[in-house]
Amino acid sequence: MDLKHRLKTNDEFKNVLDGRHSLKYQSFKIYYVKNSLNYSRFGLSVSKKVGNAVTRNLIKRRFRANIKDVCDLDGLCLDIVVIAQKSVVEMNFSEIQSEFKQMNLTLKEKLNEKKD
Repeated sequence: MDLKHRLKTNDEFKNVLDGRHSLKYQSFKIYYVKNSLNYSRFGLSVSKKVGNAVTRNLIKRRFRANIKDVCDLDGLCLDIVVIAQKSVVEMNFSEIQSEFKQMNLTLKEKLNEKKD
């Protein structure tokens, strides 16, 4: 995931969270909003409630790998914040990957419905 595809500032995160379009999965919850760029950007949030620093970094690495491999959202031009749930600690990589695939399909369906 390139640096230009990341949400970095607090204002960027607040803008997405205030948009209030959300989807919930077992391992994470996402908030999304359309942006004016030609590509999608992601922001990751893993709370201290999820685990210690080593665990949080492992989860962020898994999320980034899935975003890079699974998510094909460049044509949709979205800002997306992924917030980890506590249950992600017990999940393996393939279970997280299947949820990211489902998220990818759901977002495409929802945004295609709005275009019609």
